[in-house]
Amino acid sequence: MKSTDPPNNSFFQPNPEDHDDATKLLLNADDTAYGTIDQNEGSSSSATKRSLVHANKRPVHVITLLMGVLFGMALVGSTRLAVSMRNAKKSASLQTKKVPKGPYRLIQRQEGEEMFDYYDFYNGPDNVGSNGYINYVTKESAMNSGILRVTEEADLSYMSNPAERTEHVNKTQFVYMGSAPTDAGPRDSIRLEGKSKFNGGLFVIDLHHMPAGCGSWPAVWLSDEKDWPLNGEIDIVEGVNYQKVAKTALHTSKGCDMEDSPSNLTTGGWDTAVGIPDSETGVPDMTFRYAKNCYVYAPHQWTNQGCVATDAKEGNLGEPLVGPDSYRFLSV
Repeated sequence: MKSTDPPNNSFFQPNPEDHDDATKLLLNADDTAYGTIDQNEGSSSSATKRSLVHANKRPVHVITLLMGVLFGMALVGSTRLAVSMRNAKKSASLQTKKVPKGPYRLIQRQEGEEMFDYYDFYNGPDNVGSNGYINYVTKESAMNSGILRVTEEADLSYMSNPAERTEHVNKTQFVYMGSAPTDAGPRDSIRLEGKSKFNGGLFVIDLHHMPAGCGSWPAVWLSDEKDWPLNGEIDIVEGVNYQKVAKTALHTSKGCDMEDSPSNLTTGGWDTAVGIPDSETGVPDMTFRYAKNCYVYAPHQWTNQGCVATDAKEGNLGEPLVGPDSYRFLSV
């Protein structure tokens, strides 16, 4: 979805007077939300996940934010990550700058230099699961090599009327994240692992640019790493190589099937599961099927394919997403 607002990613939570029955969200120094920004070069499968320890040992449905850019340079104005729970206990790091009107209340906004306060920089090689030809580096190393930087630029997409762009320029801090080759072989790259956990919410991610081209894999994910896939995974937007259509996927444990989804409650279409090799003969099964089963080991679908919804039209991902317009992706 195109946006005329400044790019940002935010967490909102409903105003108590509007949602008396909203689920309680615990957000304190020990129960903080977990988000991941994964900048993985050349990964061959799902991005790395790491275990989470819930400090007070209470069961919780955790959602992990993961924004993955596997190749090239990502341009993020800011991250507005929002939560749809009430009566939250908040640490100082979760104090909000702005509270919008409406059913949701902003509790976390990530932008500019402050964006890094919400994440830890993972340092080391990629895991076996995604097996990217990269080496994740620290914040200091990333900034010294130029693959991570924050700049203040004109945000032309902020203007709703293009004719006004010459009369007013809104300055916005943009976060650039990229990767770079090294003499040792694997590319230096960035993976930011969020410090916060949420058991639900409204998550809005505004981007000005996502890489496109051979070897690229831009993605924004929500997931629970500790007991994956029991609490599911939501891939808000994901694209590979020259893909021009935004895709959204759900990955779950057994028992989540979209076969009976009412057509009047859905938009876009379903991705396909074709050409899967037979487990005994190895011969590809060319039977045409839609990927509607969210179970990560669903029969007649690729392993961990999940149920994948695709946008009804092209041009919302890949090369068309190069600015100056902002694109907004969200999940609840």
